[in-house]
Amino acid sequence: MKHIQRKKYLKRILSLKDSHRTIVVTGMHGSGKSVFLGELARELKKPQEDSGRPPFRVVQVSDGENIRTGKDLIAKARELGSGPSALLIDNADRIGDIADAVREIHRSYAVTIVLTAAEETDEMADGITAAEQSSPALLHLLPFSYQEFLELHEIPDSHASLEHYGECGGLPENNALPPGSPEAGHFRTFLADSFILTEIIERKNIRNPGHIRALLELAARSSGEVLSARQIREALAADHITISPQAALDYLSHCKKAGLLAPVPVFDINAGKLLSSGMVWYFGDTGLRNAFVKTRSLKSADQTIENLVFLKLLEDGWDIQRGRTDCGRNLREDISFICGRDGRKVYIQVTGGSPGAAAIERKKRALLAVRDAWPKYCINSTGETGIEDGIRQVLVRDFLLGRKETGA
Repeated sequence: MKHIQRKKYLKRILSLKDSHRTIVVTGMHGSGKSVFLGELARELKKPQEDSGRPPFRVVQVSDGENIRTGKDLIAKARELGSGPSALLIDNADRIGDIADAVREIHRSYAVTIVLTAAEETDEMADGITAAEQSSPALLHLLPFSYQEFLELHEIPDSHASLEHYGECGGLPENNALPPGSPEAGHFRTFLADSFILTEIIERKNIRNPGHIRALLELAARSSGEVLSARQIREALAADHITISPQAALDYLSHCKKAGLLAPVPVFDINAGKLLSSGMVWYFGDTGLRNAFVKTRSLKSADQTIENLVFLKLLEDGWDIQRGRTDCGRNLREDISFICGRDGRKVYIQVTGGSPGAAAIERKKRALLAVRDAWPKYCINSTGETGIEDGIRQVLVRDFLLGRKETGA
């Protein structure tokens, strides 16, 4: 498979290196963290004659080196020598006493330490913060973007290419086969089953694996909709699966920590507060989502589009909420995304390609019901463009490729 350099992430981490001594790179299993660490090593080793800085020594620690404890890591760090250096540690969350080892290495060397870890890194990051009295920088590595997908498969931007991207997602393994190949769907299902087995069922000692799959199938068909623990219990009960609200919350937490699902809180615009009745859940990769979609439909295709928009907003660094607003007497409507970044805000409705004229009109009314001057967008897959009533229409492919940057 063709190698794709994660240029945007390399630029970010090189910038973080100048202001942080420790950087933690997170990402779901299979997102390419190990490959990215190799890219970073090659970038750091490049000649720096123009900068006037001395040569930069890079030491990498990979899984195959049998480094399991902080003591092992401190011994490996002796290779750093004197002068500016970088220590790149893959799967650092598997090394015991990692926080104390990081502190000791920083005391002894002029080094930037970059660690990769699974999504669930709170304990490790908190340990490093306590040991060093400063927080590490965090960089979240997402699956391939639409632009990277096109480069990987050497195909042009088109409606068909976007459909393939929605089906395949951005995980490198899911793109090992050409888009649209007959075996691709079965291969993605196999990879999704392997993911939930190794990253959730075995890791969390789940006694009822079928409950996890049923929950993910529900999350897939409910993408973009608020899901509470009670709703999950009732929906699964209809399929003759008995689960307590607390078990539903636990399963959602496991999926979140594995990076498989991402929660978005719901903000009541008129009341000015977050709702406690549930979250909207999106998948960390649409290829994995499609492995849990039992029936293909126009609604499911639009849900995939909305999930891709969500992932793009994450990549661009927005804080994301679902919006809910009054649109008249006893009428409430959701706004797909309320996004905040650097003191700015934008409102986004994702209309997809099949909701119908009445549904699109309701979505527009929801945007118009928000009485502030922040930009408002409708992202569609029908090709509609222009500005009407202050709402800008944006083609989803333009948005995913950065040709229409929200809040620019």
